Amino acid sequence: MGSHLSRLAGFVVRHGIALAPVDYPNPVSGRVLAPQHRMGREMEAAREAKLPSEAVLDALAAIASRVTDDPDIVLMRTIELLVCAPWRIAEVLALPADCEVTQAITASGKPVLDAAGEPVVAYGLRYHGGKGHGWDIKWIPTTMVDVAKRAVADLRRLTEPSRAVARWLAAHPGRAWVPAPWTGADPNTILGTNEVSIIVKGAADPIAGRDFIVKNRLPHRRVGVRYEVRLGDIEAELLRRTDEIPEGHEGVAREDHLLLVPAGFFGAARVRRSAVVCFLAYYEIQNFLTGRSNVRSVFERFGYTDADGAPLRMTSHQLRHWLNTLAQDGGASQVDIARWSGRKSVEQNATYNHLTGVALAEKARAMMNAGQMKGAMVDMAERLPPVDRAQFLDAQIATAHTTDLGMCVNDWSLAPCHHHGS
Repeated sequence: MGSHLSRLAGFVVRHGIALAPVDYPNPVSGRVLAPQHRMGREMEAAREAKLPSEAVLDALAAIASRVTDDPDIVLMRTIELLVCAPWRIAEVLALPADCEVTQAITASGKPVLDAAGEPVVAYGLRYHGGKGHGWDIKWIPTTMVDVAKRAVADLRRLTEPSRAVARWLAAHPGRAWVPAPWTGADPNTILGTNEVSIIVKGAADPIAGRDFIVKNRLPHRRVGVRYEVRLGDIEAELLRRTDEIPEGHEGVAREDHLLLVPAGFFGAARVRRSAVVCFLAYYEIQNFLTGRSNVRSVFERFGYTDADGAPLRMTSHQLRHWLNTLAQDGGASQVDIARWSGRKSVEQNATYNHLTGVALAEKARAMMNAGQMKGAMVDMAERLPPVDRAQFLDAQIATAHTTDLGMCVNDWSLAPCHHHGS
């Protein structure tokens, strides 16, 4: 309406209809209105780009039981956590190892019991929320609890060796962890190339040991073809390569993180440098899902394609959009959706709600037909002959949207809402 009034004012001015110029700029920008427009090809395309396709979701479910390599299991289980609740990826990457929380559910001060008479226990994951949200618990829907528990258990098991290294580092400041028999040895201990390669590569390889010494310009002594270097200089280089705690991981010590891996864990050569501890990085998740020029995605490696034969692709953030849309479709309150997603304001829900007005209207009509709604419109429909009832509901509920107070079926493309703003 603002756009039409602005055009009308321009018409009046151009044709000299008014005694004085009429200046009426549109007070509501298209950017403000964009989230409210739920129809049209452009909106459909934008919605599809933000949501994972059914083919992608089916492929993820199948791949979850097919991965066998430890790096694939770590990445897949991390993505499974993203399916269990609407996380920001940074929140998952910063999870503490002891993140699991359980809480008995009560009603009127008494425990709630399931069908078998057992107390119902809620399961959640403790996390540090992004965008200033602070520490909170992400409660997992009952149907996804087993998936989340398996994911956390596998991740904790596969990353425990790196946490053990991190604990050793915390207990021995200034020293780097190296495998036995050199763990905590005198820094002046002299090592040869074979010993160096065992420390940095996990296997005796004199060429690899020599390359590590030369390329990193470590002080060394050459005796014939033999290179000799101090253990202390090797440790200094290993400490230099150990990841700093990333920004946003406040309140969690290095050794308490869930997603710690050895350097080279995801490399093509699968060379595990156990002495160097790294945090799982976002780009590893994205490479896993979309691949890059020299890295095949998990969909490519397992042979999952779209209808045109192209490898499936997705981003980790699409799962957050998808879960928010499912919550909207399921009728969750705006407060609960905001709280579950770690938001400070319910107004932010709209950006992640991709449920179309048409789809929501279909849901409302189905609920009316099933006798799950009450009100004047329902009473009016019930007084009509059955043959006219469907046509009446189609006309009265052509579209719908959610508000803080409930569902509104006003069609903004036909007329303004008389209750808007009241």
